[in-house]
Amino acid sequence: MQKNLALNRIYFIFALSIFLLISTTNLSQTRSNSKITGKITDIATGEPLQNVNIFLANTTIGAASGRDSEFYIRRVPLGDYDLVFSRIGYEAKVIHLKITRQQVFDFDEKLKSNPIKGEQVRVEAPEPNPWKKKFKKLFGYGLS
Repeated sequence: MQKNLALNRIYFIFALSIFLLISTTNLSQTRSNSKITGKITDIATGEPLQNVNIFLANTTIGAASGRDSEFYIRRVPLGDYDLVFSRIGYEAKVIHLKITRQQVFDFDEKLKSNPIKGEQVRVEAPEPNPWKKKFKKLFGYGLS
């Protein structure tokens, strides 16, 4: 009976060790301390661009450029990605990345302006005459 209990413990410890070895190997293969950094500027003027969205397509990993146009994305997992640079009024840019080990990527990207064209809108409203009369009555003078 004691022998069976000892053997069961040995089997359990062996199975647990194998499980932990496999699970930590899988985690280390998907996790990475890779970083993506850079600066975004306008291609025509060279001016820094803030509020550019930089993200890995089909993930929730990304950042936005700050006032100085710099961005920083950390803890990027291993894998193949499309890195997207996007801002309203500019053409989007996509760069393919393959991360196979811990790396630091540094980008100095330039985006081309692509203004959004729309139709001219004219807003008209009737004079608020009743409102002006009430204003004059309350405050003692009228609006021009």
